[in-house]
Order: sequence, then C-alpha cells, then structure tokens
Amino acid sequence: MKITLINPLFDYTTFNSPNRVFQPLSLLNMAALLKPLGHELLLIDANSDGISPGSSVWDKLTADIFIVSSASVDRWQCPAVEADCLVRLLRILCGKECLLILTGPHAPANPSKYLISEKIIAVRGEPEAAILDLVEKAETRDFRKVPGILYRHGDELIYTEKRSESIFPELPLPAYELADMGKYSYSFLSGKFSLVEGSRGCSYTCPFCFKEMYPANLIEKPLEKLIPEIEHLIRMGIESIFFIDLDFCANRNRVERFCSVIIKHKLKFSWACQTRADHLDDKLLQLMSWAGCRLLEFGVESANPVTLERIGKKNSGKLNHILRKCEESGIDTILFFIIGLPGESAADHRRTYRLARRLSPAYVSFKPWVDYPRILSGIGKGGLLENHRICRKLTLRYYLHPGYLFRMLRKKKFSFLWRNFRDNFLPLIIRK
Repeated sequence: MKITLINPLFDYTTFNSPNRVFQPLSLLNMAALLKPLGHELLLIDANSDGISPGSSVWDKLTADIFIVSSASVDRWQCPAVEADCLVRLLRILCGKECLLILTGPHAPANPSKYLISEKIIAVRGEPEAAILDLVEKAETRDFRKVPGILYRHGDELIYTEKRSESIFPELPLPAYELADMGKYSYSFLSGKFSLVEGSRGCSYTCPFCFKEMYPANLIEKPLEKLIPEIEHLIRMGIESIFFIDLDFCANRNRVERFCSVIIKHKLKFSWACQTRADHLDDKLLQLMSWAGCRLLEFGVESANPVTLERIGKKNSGKLNHILRKCEESGIDTILFFIIGLPGESAADHRRTYRLARRLSPAYVSFKPWVDYPRILSGIGKGGLLENHRICRKLTLRYYLHPGYLFRMLRKKKFSFLWRNFRDNFLPLIIRK
C-alpha cells in the first residue's frame, strides 16, 4: 500500500514559543516499523517546508493511508494550542479515497472537533504499536479489536480498550533516510543536527507537565540500540544531537555508561539534553563534558517557594553550584520558567525574572502556564494570552540587558548570539 506520513505546519508562536524545526521523530519511528512490510512510504514535513493547508500540494496528493501527526515527540509535552489549521488539512484529506490515521493529543482531547469523518481513526497515547495494527486491518476496516484508538461510527464515538504496554524499547532505528536532514536545526547547537529519543516518560508527577502521550513510567532505549543509532547519524554527517528525553540523567549509571562508550569509541558530536540539577554532581558533569555535552536544560519554574511546594517541584540547593560547574566544564545552560502558575501574582513574575538574572543562564525561556487538558478540549484559554505577553516582555528584557550582552560577547559566543537572535529573539519582535 501507498502510505504518506504528514507532519503538519502549525503556528506555535501565538502562545507557546518560536517554531522548532526538528525531525518528526514519531513519524520516522512509525515509518521504520512499516518499511519491512513492503509499503511504499512518503514523508511530507510541512513544518520544515512551510506547506500550509491552503497549498496546492495537498490537491494532487494520493495515498491508500495518510498518517497525520498532530504533535511529534518534541511537541508531546507542549502541543499546539491553535490547531484550526489541522482541521483544515483533515477536511482536505477526507475528500480523498483513503484511510486517515491521526496521532497526537488533539483528537482524544476534543474528538468532536477533529473526528470530522468516519474515515479518521485517532490513536490515543503512544502511536507506534497502534499504527502496525491499523495498517494490518486497513483493507477490512474492522478496527474493533485494535487497542488504544478512537473513531466515529455514525453519531457514536467508539473507544477501544487502552493499550497496556509500550513497544518503545523494541523500536527499530528511525527511518531518518525519509527526512531531508539538512533542513533541521537547533538554535543552541551548531552543525548538522538531529533529534534523538533515548528514553520515554518520566518518573515524576509534576502537575504542570502534560504527559498524556507518554507511558506511565520511564522507559529506556537500550544502549545497545542507542549507540548504533548515534553512529548511524554520524555516518550521515550529523554533528550535533538533542536528546529529547524528559529527564536524560534520571538513571545515573546509564548516563555514566553512555558517556564512557562515547569517549571510548571516540564518537565526535556535540549534544544537549534536559535533566534535573539534583541528578548531577561535579564528577558526572565532567564526564558528560568529556563525552561532548555542550548544553543542559533545567526547569526552575518559579522563584516563589510556596508555588513550588504547591506544584510539587522542589529546586534543590544544588542549582547554583551546578550552574557554576556547568560553566567551568564548558556546558551552556537553558533555564525554563513558567509564568501564570495558579496563585501567582505580578510580584511573583518580577521575582522570577530577578531569579533568572541572578542565575544568568546562556538562554532563558519564560513560558505561559498552559492548562492543556482544558485548552485542548476547547473549554477556553483563560488568561493565556496575557501571560504570553508577560513572557514576551520578560524575554526581551532579559536578552536586551547590557549585562547579558556583555557577558556573551566576552565569552565570544558570537554564533550562539546570532542563532538565538534569528530563531528565538527575532520572532518575539515581529510577533506580538
């Protein structure tokens, strides 16, 4: 069968952040599973190519099965708030003779908006295992026994039983060859770039973290698969990698083994990851630096200890020390803060900004508090727009501060400043 996998173009800048042009990794995982079955596969990354729903590209497109991702792995935690463009694309594809499979968090959260036709089958949660089952039953269209899906039958919504296990550890090498790898980049890593998923899920239960797409617990990709994947990417010319894991350093022993293999095999690439300060110490940071780590991302969230206690986020006293050791080890840092958390005031926002200034990361991200279950279900956006404006103001204020500019110029971070200005700062100036 002819199967076309589509990564739509969304406008993330309205409420969330500048659009990131990353590989649609979840679609590449699905393609890797389907490839050995002999299907004819085509990837359309409308996000990297700037193909809107109004483009004539969609008019000429034909396939037996369309697989549309409303959020790839890098957006599972922060899917697009404004997704009307997705509905427009679905309407176009529903006019074709095809089976339409929709993955991502949008349809399960608001089926009345996105399940506009009986042709559409929505996957709930991780998509890979369900895709195999759906493609197998595409000819009979009997999906009643496929776990983890949702579809419309007349006026009725059919929910099948929840899929119980993740197949993430068994996934083959993502079908990177389907993507034009030269189109992807990350502002804070130089060179030809790729996204990699080393683990999936998180053992913490922070209430501000949207994890509907993830398994209940942390699941790791075996190093016996992860290292060959990195070697494959290096052979493809990849020079930098962002590990999209929610908490890359959750398993210290695994990180130590990973870094030791990278060093032993002399794999030359720079990399970044997200983690928590309380997982790190001087020894591990030095090892990660020797293994090529050049950027660490930390969630600080707020300067208000009452808020942190309420949301179950306890920033350890190690943060200042870890940030200092990162700088000594040649590792840049990104700190994330949330504006508009329940119970916070304008005074708390100012206090959080002052904390960001004191900590002085290379990059700071102020993001509005988003109640994803409520917003994706269409109930309302509340004060999201106002919080977005506050985030924009604080971000511009941080980057235009003379102290920040002088510090980055003194460190000769010229290319870093340019990429940050182009990809993150400039969109904030031209979009209000």
